[in-house]
Amino acid sequence: MSYKVKIRWLIGGTVVSFAVSIALYYINPVFDNVGFFFELFAVISFILLMILHFLPEQIFNSWLKFARIYIPIALVLAVGDRASGSDLFNTDAEFFTTFFSVIFVIASIILIVCAHRRLKRQTKTTPFPAGDQKPV
Repeated sequence: MSYKVKIRWLIGGTVVSFAVSIALYYINPVFDNVGFFFELFAVISFILLMILHFLPEQIFNSWLKFARIYIPIALVLAVGDRASGSDLFNTDAEFFTTFFSVIFVIASIILIVCAHRRLKRQTKTTPFPAGDQKPV
């Protein structure tokens, strides 16, 4: 399966995730924190995946490795029982979801730009494709 097909599947998954999160909220407001998390990350992921659709596969793979680790950790930290154990900061899960989504956007943009620059640098240093040999 090519990476463009994977991106299309992930885009479809973000649309479904967004629809399910809205439906969960209207069915039962108990799922408000989880629904807000999936709602926000679905929109952000949709935008990033649309950008990644037009970039090379190496950039998508490096972003996917990051997202596979970051999103579950952010979900546990943001939606967990009282995301902050202390009463020093009067915060809730909505604050942490917004905080983690902003960090996700910033880190994703930095990762995409760095991977793109690294790929450009590699193509400049290797003037011949991998399978070709330098003419004598």
